[in-house]
Amino acid sequence: MRTLYDGDAWFPRISPDGKHVAFEYRATDGSRGAGSLRIGIVAAAGGVLEKSIELPASAAGNLNLRWTPDGRSVAYIDGRGNTENIWVQPVSGGKPKQLTHFTDGDVFNFAWSRDGKMLALARGTTSSDAVLFTSAK
Repeated sequence: MRTLYDGDAWFPRISPDGKHVAFEYRATDGSRGAGSLRIGIVAAAGGVLEKSIELPASAAGNLNLRWTPDGRSVAYIDGRGNTENIWVQPVSGGKPKQLTHFTDGDVFNFAWSRDGKMLALARGTTSSDAVLFTSAK
């Protein structure tokens, strides 16, 4: 067994070429506990953290991190403007780009087809009810 990253990390995803692993983690400074949400990228063979990409606060939650079919970027769910869309962050750096442009609702999951030409996703709305119970007299 080989350790790829020495820290808390979630939802690892292997790149299409099998050479890298992307994962979610929280950066810490050692004194304040949890810090900013980030995407980390390490070599699948092990080694040091190669990339650390800070995400906006609107991405907190279920990122559902995925590699793009070409392996040059990672995609994630971001809830900017109270609507969830899929954003793509180039691994080489630069600003993320919005891939979907929904005006309402939530994205629950997404995946590319094997040939990388289509994107399937599950989306909708989340609702809940609150009920107050009081003792009857």
